[in-house]
Amino acid sequence: MGSYKIYQVYFDEKSRENVRETPLEGTVNPLFENEAIVRWANHWIESSEHVGILSHKFFKDTLNKELVPITKEYIDAQEFDTDVIGFCSHLKDEFRMFAHAEKVHKGIDVIYRELFKAIGHEYDPNMKMRFVVYRNHFLARTEVYKRYVDELLIPCMNAMSDTSNEVLYNAIWQDSKYPYTQKRFREHPGLQERFVEAMGINYYPFHPFVLERMFSYWLNLNPEITCKHI
Repeated sequence: MGSYKIYQVYFDEKSRENVRETPLEGTVNPLFENEAIVRWANHWIESSEHVGILSHKFFKDTLNKELVPITKEYIDAQEFDTDVIGFCSHLKDEFRMFAHAEKVHKGIDVIYRELFKAIGHEYDPNMKMRFVVYRNHFLARTEVYKRYVDELLIPCMNAMSDTSNEVLYNAIWQDSKYPYTQKRFREHPGLQERFVEAMGINYYPFHPFVLERMFSYWLNLNPEITCKHI
């Protein structure tokens, strides 16, 4: 087994209770874990062959192909013999993630069309992903992760923050209709008020749901990167 380093992002004391690996304090912001990924991209421990920045919920609600929870012991027992280690083994590769996104988040297709234009890439909603990752549930060799951050994640975040692109900016701040919004607010007292204070809204905007699909797209752009699910 190779070495790895997992950071888990928390945003309050209740979410910190879920953390099993290195805690990483996050903020209530529309980018969620992605903000922490970029903020810490240049501070990862270089001796760690693989690195991951995961939600505080990772060990609570992430399942392997047998649909049982993934534990630290389960990860420790695996061979780290590829560039990317994924934790979405129950999902089918070759999946049309962008087309499916519009089914579960109405309006996201407009965002992808504008975002891809802004970053200079061709958008194909029916593109099949060779390796499917959701919710940043992956580990990658440090140099591979940094490439993704620099080559795609940061350009996407910059484009999404550009107020001069009115179509993209206005669309991305709409209500994504995240089905677990009220459940999250109930589980974390004061979270709804923090949303209003930090973002001026009491719902989840589209930002995290757009970005969680971009790593799979980046892997399509770089077929030399080796991947496997565990």
